[in-house]
Amino acid sequence: MEDREGQSLLREPLLSAEATESVGMAEEIPTSSDQNGAVIGQEQLMEETETPWYKSPLQLIAMLSNYSTSYNVVNISMVIPILEFTIEGTTSEDAAASASSLLAGMIVGQLLGGYLGDSPVLGRMGALQLVMVLQVIASLGSAMIWSSLSRDAFFVWLAIFRFLLGVGAGGVYPLAAVLSAEQGNSQNATSTEPQQQSPKQVRRVVLTFSTQGLGFITVPLVTVPLLYMTTNLDIVWRVILALGSIPGIIMMAAQLWIHKQNSRHEPIPTTEQEESQPENENCNNDPQDNYDNNPQENQDEEEADPTVQNGLQENNNNNTDESPDADDGALMRDIQIMEEQLRDNTGRWASIQGEPMLFRKLLGTAGTWFLFDVLFYGNALFQPIVIEAAFGSSSKGGDPIIELRETAINSLILTAIALPGYGVAGLVMGRRICGILQTPKYIMLQGFALMAVLYFAIGTNWSALKHTPVLLVLLYGMTFFAANNGPNTTTFILPSMVFSPECRSTLNGVSAAAGKLGALTGATLFEPVAETYGDSNVMLICSGIAVLAFVMTWWFVQMHPTSHRHEL
Repeated sequence: MEDREGQSLLREPLLSAEATESVGMAEEIPTSSDQNGAVIGQEQLMEETETPWYKSPLQLIAMLSNYSTSYNVVNISMVIPILEFTIEGTTSEDAAASASSLLAGMIVGQLLGGYLGDSPVLGRMGALQLVMVLQVIASLGSAMIWSSLSRDAFFVWLAIFRFLLGVGAGGVYPLAAVLSAEQGNSQNATSTEPQQQSPKQVRRVVLTFSTQGLGFITVPLVTVPLLYMTTNLDIVWRVILALGSIPGIIMMAAQLWIHKQNSRHEPIPTTEQEESQPENENCNNDPQDNYDNNPQENQDEEEADPTVQNGLQENNNNNTDESPDADDGALMRDIQIMEEQLRDNTGRWASIQGEPMLFRKLLGTAGTWFLFDVLFYGNALFQPIVIEAAFGSSSKGGDPIIELRETAINSLILTAIALPGYGVAGLVMGRRICGILQTPKYIMLQGFALMAVLYFAIGTNWSALKHTPVLLVLLYGMTFFAANNGPNTTTFILPSMVFSPECRSTLNGVSAAAGKLGALTGATLFEPVAETYGDSNVMLICSGIAVLAFVMTWWFVQMHPTSHRHEL
């Protein structure tokens, strides 16, 4: 009994500790910390019972799909400058149409993907397969547009394919997050009770999101060598776009292989008696022969204590988990459990209407995501202005290859500065830093605060920083580091934690769509605001938006004292 009680304490989630600190109403859960300040009590238990992320097919699929999405979203930033040299008469309106069509498609995709993810027909995996197929088709289609078309026709087709690509990419957002959040705990995908999020589950979602950084940096890493390998720009932009289909193709091939492997297995047991019977690989394939040959042993097993049978089953599972077939069978069982439970859930709209504090939760997820994407995507388009202010404008009319190489290298530098933010978020999530438990709320607060300070520093010292280009680029790159370490990560994971399972994917999609609406707002307004009020004032406006997002996070993202999870 004492062992069981000790384990129950260890199962209490790490995030609940912050609840006791914030409200001062409950005793603090006993934990122990290593030298790095990591709370290790329940983490040790989870490590013993959960499958590592790199052995979880569903986790790897979620990571691969998110990587594909990030690459396909940003690769147009390298393609448009190339098209300006290859398609005569290309204008800024053509580039804007390509960017806005992608964002519009992502809004549709996030709503559609979230809706289909809660569907009993497709479910999480079926919806993810659908949107990834759409990404593959759109990536290849955009790479094969005929250059012989007129400029208007060319960019119309490019906008169409980018819209379809946006639908596929947007659909991945809620599905990848929910799949990662529901790993390692079958109740996570099925229970309608308030849920306990372990640190490892939160880190799985962070790990999935961190592949976004890899996708971002892959674009300049691919572009720079291509520009040095060939001077045929028509080949370069087609290769950049076509490479976006490879992750989807790999994912479909892997799922086909898993399906073939699983087809060799016997049907999954449907009764508790069948599930409790340990399998013996050395036994005869005919169950009746086994019973006839060992009648006394089978009788003893039937009369044995159920806990003994469960222990035998666990030992058998441990012996077979190392084989690929066991992993494949576990994957299909996880999928079947999720889909069967989703079919048993109450109606989607009834569950949304019955969601506790729905409006406040949406303010905490969708509202903060909207404000963040105004900053993030608006500043991404503002990047060439900062590069020009720091290093001067490229020589127009010169060698296009040299100019494009400079653009790609500058993009690589800024992306490299921002990339470690994803890793830092994964390292600190759920750990104590300076005595504060780094929950998603506090990481988001720190990120918005640092972004506000950096934008204010750049805005108030814009003229002086133009004479110190290295410092300007460093400060500007640090804004993306703060974003990736803070709200860029937490806005992705919070919707997968706070909503009920039966409507989790749908409301996750709504939150993500609000974010892309903010991206569209930032992408539309930043340039005219800069032309009207000046570049320095754009930075000051960004600082004000970051402060507003900080306030919204403080009020609408908080810990509930009884649910042991993030509530809004």
